[in-house]
Amino acid sequence: MSDFIQYRLPNASTIVAQSGQFELLPNGKIPAGFVVSDFLHQRLYQFQVDSSINDDQQWHIDANQPVVISQRDYQIEAQALLNGFSIMQVEKAVYSRVKAVSFSIESAQQLFDQLEKTYPNAFVYLISSSYFGTWIGATPE
Repeated sequence: MSDFIQYRLPNASTIVAQSGQFELLPNGKIPAGFVVSDFLHQRLYQFQVDSSINDDQQWHIDANQPVVISQRDYQIEAQALLNGFSIMQVEKAVYSRVKAVSFSIESAQQLFDQLEKTYPNAFVYLISSSYFGTWIGATPE
């Protein structure tokens, strides 16, 4: 089963869609191209295009789901973060939470298309790999 990436850069009109494989980069190797990392940058995965792979997308589902916290807990933690800005001498932070919603993986392409049209100034992506499952989103960062 192959991996795939689909993305659109901010303010671009072209959508890139490629099949291939993500490869775990060894420590010290400088990444290039489309790269995905874990939150702590301990693992870097570089995408290698393989034009011989067919275009049949097969979704990868990771058994390890992200931690979901309630809106109330999120607000409490966000306030604690804001209160700590002066102590930690932080000027900017992005704090987010995972929200669990019912979703059928078969709707991923439709959601990507909707995000791509709704957020023209964002980086919009749909990626799927046996290493980390399937991720979709739109981000200004």
